[in-house]
Amino acid sequence: MNNLFVNTAQEWDTLISQHERAIIGIDLKDTIDNFTNLLLLHHNEIIKEPFFGLKIKFRDKEIQKIVQLTPELFKLLNLSVRSIDGECHTCITSDEEVLIAVKFILGNLFNDIEIDEFEENDEVISYTQLCREIFNSIPFFFKQLGFEIYKSTEQSFINDKIAEKLARAIHSRYKKLMMDFQNTESKKIYSDLYVVTDKSQQYFTVEFDQLPDSIKSSNIDNAYHIPTKLLSIGYEIRECKSDEVVPLLYLSETDVETMAMVEHIRWSWEKRLNGYSYAPIRNDNLKKHNCLVPYDELTEVEKEKDRVLVRLIPLLLQDIGYLPVALSPNLAASIKYPQRANAKIHHVKHNAEKLFNNIKDLAKSNGLELPQNLVDSFQQLIQDSKDVGAGFTSAGTIQRTYLPSTLYFRECLPDSFLLFKPKDIVSGDFYFVSRKDDAIVYITADCTGHGIQGAMLTAICYNYIDQAVNDKKIIEPAAIITNVMPRVEHLMRRSEGNIENKSGMELAVCKLNTNTGVLDYAGLNRPLYYYSNGQLNELVAAKYRESFEVIAQSIQTQSIQLNHSDTIYTFSDGFADQFGGPDLTGERFKTKRFKELLSKIQDQSMTMQKESLNQAIEQWRQQANQEQTDDIIVIGVKI
Repeated sequence: MNNLFVNTAQEWDTLISQHERAIIGIDLKDTIDNFTNLLLLHHNEIIKEPFFGLKIKFRDKEIQKIVQLTPELFKLLNLSVRSIDGECHTCITSDEEVLIAVKFILGNLFNDIEIDEFEENDEVISYTQLCREIFNSIPFFFKQLGFEIYKSTEQSFINDKIAEKLARAIHSRYKKLMMDFQNTESKKIYSDLYVVTDKSQQYFTVEFDQLPDSIKSSNIDNAYHIPTKLLSIGYEIRECKSDEVVPLLYLSETDVETMAMVEHIRWSWEKRLNGYSYAPIRNDNLKKHNCLVPYDELTEVEKEKDRVLVRLIPLLLQDIGYLPVALSPNLAASIKYPQRANAKIHHVKHNAEKLFNNIKDLAKSNGLELPQNLVDSFQQLIQDSKDVGAGFTSAGTIQRTYLPSTLYFRECLPDSFLLFKPKDIVSGDFYFVSRKDDAIVYITADCTGHGIQGAMLTAICYNYIDQAVNDKKIIEPAAIITNVMPRVEHLMRRSEGNIENKSGMELAVCKLNTNTGVLDYAGLNRPLYYYSNGQLNELVAAKYRESFEVIAQSIQTQSIQLNHSDTIYTFSDGFADQFGGPDLTGERFKTKRFKELLSKIQDQSMTMQKESLNQAIEQWRQQANQEQTDDIIVIGVKI
């Protein structure tokens, strides 16, 4: 252990600071030694379990290597460690993050040749399973040592005050449920769903403060991660002002399913933190549970338990006077939990699974067995949907790779915001920015369609713009348009009279001189708004319908002199075209409301303007329970 201590002391000192160790009263060497011993003991227990069927095991030096790698692994997953203050609130680690951890451990323990040999001998699954079980045990061992794991990015959304309020609301709601359920059948439904059990029913006759500490702590732990579930569907919560009305958060079936996945992950980690591990047959005395598996592997009955808990959340928020607030798209994208599925292919998968489960339940209730070819067809449909969904996700990664990074965007336009919300993972809207000496060229573009159709055209159009500005050094807005659009039309064969294909691009092209404050603009169907001297003004775009050749000669660059604190806005039609509002049938947000909103937020910083726009459109859709109907992009720049 001495060699291990020498090799890992510096990394572990960074992972768990001297201050945190002093609170617990444990030195660095004992921390490392105790953690190593716990891992070794757990490893030896895992390889003895017959249901895993493992034919391999790690050597002691490989376990010690995992200990040495732990600080680097935590850094990779953005995890931090601190001493436990009261209750342990170790954060949730998603299935995706567990997979990253497993790959990291295997990749550092073995070289490529060894891993290839494992695959040839069908041992790679065993090694993967062993790494997964070891990683899943790490939070429990840290808890035994007096530490909890947390994500610093989540700390602003979760605190003890909110958790206790939610815990009290949960208890109050469950008390009301029990009072309402006067008949045996109603009570049985909730008992079957494990919302309450015969053993716990006695606690629903007393107030929260009278609960035993263990029950109170369990309620608080459940409540502590409700904000995390909301993060997964793009919401944070804030306390309402005294005169604010708290709207009831609408949860679509997709939202419920996404949050139920996170609830299952939370439940799984709560079990692991209490020493549970997987076994095919549940045995609470041995701390074994058959539901410690990924959400997709649960039975429909088990999934419904998670959904029941999730559906209570909007009511709980109303009870405590907290308002759901939409996250900014950039922040939402950084959340590592299962994300709300907006792409249609994800809805196809969800609906196929739901239909399949309903058919199975119907057949079972009538004593029938489904034909195997029907079962195979549904399973193939669900798997195909997963594969196509994975393709969408990969395409989204590619699109984000060629679009300018948000860091570069802010370097070019320091006092600005970019509100970018694709409808279907990949987007038909896009943006471009490039610095040429004292001039910043930036473009807001909207290609025909969204999803795959829009994204394919986006890649082509972005490339043409990049060539015009960065290769050919064209920076005058009208000249950029007249260079790019004939190439787009030629590709789409519009210039040859092919009326069947009307795909194309609308765009607003800007060149801002950072020294003089002069803005040059030209656009096709995409105007520019600028707020100056207390009013919102508009630069009108050229009307583009059938052929660019018809209007090419009329494309002119318009120039305006901007003053300090003037603001400029370019955008696609996606914001104004979103359906929502108080009428449940839904109406478009429309340009008039968009202009009024821009005028209303002029006293805010650009960062807050972005948040206000995002909140406004999310609340607009929420009122009529509407899904996002088109890609959204809005760029704001302050002089």
